[in-house]
Amino acid sequence: MDPGLIIWTLLTERNVWTRFTVNFVFAHTFSSARDLAKFGSFDFFLIDNWLPDGSGIELCREIRKVDANTPIVFLSAATYRQDHDEAMAAGATAYIDKPVNLTQLETTMTALIRQSESRSLDAKMTEIAAVRNDIDQYFAELDERTKENAEMTNRAIDRLLRARAYAAFIDSGGVRSHFARLWREVLTDPLREARNV
Repeated sequence: MDPGLIIWTLLTERNVWTRFTVNFVFAHTFSSARDLAKFGSFDFFLIDNWLPDGSGIELCREIRKVDANTPIVFLSAATYRQDHDEAMAAGATAYIDKPVNLTQLETTMTALIRQSESRSLDAKMTEIAAVRNDIDQYFAELDERTKENAEMTNRAIDRLLRARAYAAFIDSGGVRSHFARLWREVLTDPLREARNV
């Protein structure tokens, strides 16, 4: 029996050279294939255009609704140019006519899986860069808030010291108009620098 959909799930163990170890999951109907694609996680979809209860084109569209990037290859006896165009428009990555040339299938599968792995690595690097950027921005904002808080604290200390000095100045018999002129001399530069540290 010719399966309507073969889903390639790559295992983590791979030969160092070019061969992939694969685990096959078969679906013989449109509905079972759609459910597998919707709820499973796969590295590769191989679809026939003719399914017992639907079309491969519609299945491809359904897969693309839930999985925008996993390679989808049509392997079908529907060999007209229009069949190819419809599959590609539905989101297929490649289209191979039956009868299948196994070397072509393996080459196509291997190339598409490597491309998707490369895109995933690029996506991971982009994700890491975005997280780093968010962290840098957070620390820059935190640093700015820390500086603002330090400035507010210094201003509050200045006001507190000024209020205490003013109260002591007035209680000691000082004239209010002289306080502003004399206040600058009360706090020396070393004391201000010590507060800012």
